[in-house]
Amino acid sequence: MPRRSPPRAGVTSVPAGADLADELTCVDLVVACSGAAGAVLTVDALAQARSGSAHPLTVVDLALRHDVDPGVRALPGVRLVSLTTVAEHAPAEHGAVLTARDLVRRAADEYEADRRVREWNPAVLAERSRVLGGLESALSALGDDARDERAARQARRRARSALHGPTVRAREAARAGDTAAYAAALADLAAIDVPDLPAPAPVP
Repeated sequence: MPRRSPPRAGVTSVPAGADLADELTCVDLVVACSGAAGAVLTVDALAQARSGSAHPLTVVDLALRHDVDPGVRALPGVRLVSLTTVAEHAPAEHGAVLTARDLVRRAADEYEADRRVREWNPAVLAERSRVLGGLESALSALGDDARDERAARQARRRARSALHGPTVRAREAARAGDTAAYAAALADLAAIDVPDLPAPAPVP
């Protein structure tokens, strides 16, 4: 505690159990942060120490559990500053803090979206495999002599085109967590049949 008119300017540390009345008679500032259980500086002790004194005194209580009885702020000439006071008068959150929180929130949202796509994608892949795999099996069953490569390419193109829209919608719905839209897109995929192959040209 800095004394108001000491022989030498400085700070005095008061040990636990010391008589605070003698220490508080001529100070400008009291800083309390002992970590003790319960108030170290009570209203009665400060009132006694300041008896007959009108000199302003600022008391700063930095303890989480209050080293200073909050009631001292009612004493004449005493100003109490606590952690609560600091919080109440602190400036609004710094822009960098808000930016950092926004980055973390967006990263968390992106992670959750990617996780849903991975978890919901197997059903989409199963429907695509049903159509594309079924088409390849049908083409393989024709044999090299009977298969028309041009017609095969067209069939693959039609199948992929039919699957594209519902696949995109299903994955977008998964990313957004929209279960209804996902179910609708999956139903559209399930409704796609394996493309019919043209009959092989007759052998002359």
